[in-house]
Amino acid sequence: FIKLQAIDITKYYYRIIFRKKTKLSIPAKKNRNIHVGTVRNPYARSVSWFLDVKRNKFHQSYHNFHKDMKFKDFLLSNKNSTGFRTQKSYFMDWNNKYRLDYLIRYEKINSDLKNFIDSEKFYLEKFDYELNYKNKNPFKYNYKDYLCNISIDTINKLQNEDFSFFGYNKLT
Repeated sequence: FIKLQAIDITKYYYRIIFRKKTKLSIPAKKNRNIHVGTVRNPYARSVSWFLDVKRNKFHQSYHNFHKDMKFKDFLLSNKNSTGFRTQKSYFMDWNNKYRLDYLIRYEKINSDLKNFIDSEKFYLEKFDYELNYKNKNPFKYNYKDYLCNISIDTINKLQNEDFSFFGYNKLT
């Protein structure tokens, strides 16, 4: 068993070390870094986080969670978790400056992506602006079904910066 494990581990590291390096290069109108970010409605993002933790035992191990927990209770017991980190914070540099040239909202992903590509005048041969869904969540749900007054207030308070900065409307 140990010998077989050592062989598998060796093959794995061999593939990592000697795999062919690939880089996606897209010619742009200027030679500069372009910072593109995606954001999602804070309510939908919070419910998605809860459902992911609920389905995944690995995530359950580092969040305050038990199998009968309701969404509201999950939010209240995980207020200091990285799951509540604001989306804006992902676009700040080391000097605390906002670094984002293009914002793509999950709710308008195809039109925002088309705008980004058209604005930068990328030449992509046979490019279709409509994105195919890969890794699509097989579970259908409406995030509003999980919300109550307490969960709305909690999300409004903890994600306030995302609502104001990205222009999402708060529920009351």
